[in-house]
Amino acid sequence: MTSFMKSHDGLEIHYVYKPVKSSKPVILFLHGLGANYSGWKNTIASAKKRGYSTLAIDLRGHGLSSTPEQYEYYALEHFAKDIKNILTQLEIKKFILVGHSFGGSVAIVYCTKYIDASLQKMILIESTHKYPYKKYHELNVNPFFCFLLRRLVQWNILNNKSFPKIPELDLTNLYKENVFFQIYDEIYHTSFKVIFQCLDAAKKFSNQEDKKIVSSLQNIKFPTLLISGAEDNIVDKRYSYELKKLIPHAKLRVFEKANHQFLLEENSILNKELFSFLAEKN
Repeated sequence: MTSFMKSHDGLEIHYVYKPVKSSKPVILFLHGLGANYSGWKNTIASAKKRGYSTLAIDLRGHGLSSTPEQYEYYALEHFAKDIKNILTQLEIKKFILVGHSFGGSVAIVYCTKYIDASLQKMILIESTHKYPYKKYHELNVNPFFCFLLRRLVQWNILNNKSFPKIPELDLTNLYKENVFFQIYDEIYHTSFKVIFQCLDAAKKFSNQEDKKIVSSLQNIKFPTLLISGAEDNIVDKRYSYELKKLIPHAKLRVFEKANHQFLLEENSILNKELFSFLAEKN
């Protein structure tokens, strides 16, 4: 079931909910920056075979969700509230949170705001609890390129209307491409303005709520799995090690030859790790 929810601030948030008759918790998937829900398609299919209902969201500014121009719409608290509202609307009582990259950061923000007994487990893939980039080194790409893009966004030469919103960009087809073109294809269909607004919002939340984030992570009671790629040059693996120190009893799996596109390039390996963890009793 593909649907839209009206957010608390008037946006249309797109999500795909696939319920099955099962007592198992719903798996809620959150994609990374510049991506959309379709990156989880193979994992969603595997979840269905194992008797899990699934819910995948296009984060605001991404996919088929609304793409507002104003920065204030991208405060990380709004992303977390979108999740809460969809869970409430669908009357989901038990769920598992799975986030990749920026989606993992949104999952962490959710934990600082709404953590309760309904959240059963969490899986953070190539994610971080703190802002990882220096100015003009966003996503660890060429600083001149970042500087130029920020100026083009600032001067409104590149705005949200500059980027086509196609019916559905299926990211599962991108794994065959060179990693550079994978990232390009994802981001081409997400406004650079949205990219920078999300990054700036993440930096602001990280700086202002650092103590609250750490405290929330230290008080997590449910099982948590951390997955990282040793060759990830977008979110360094050291952040997963830091998360492991903060989250009680968290498990960490580092894959030696994996980069930031592990979700797409090694989906079968990821699925095996993910569902093995979910099968473990609390």
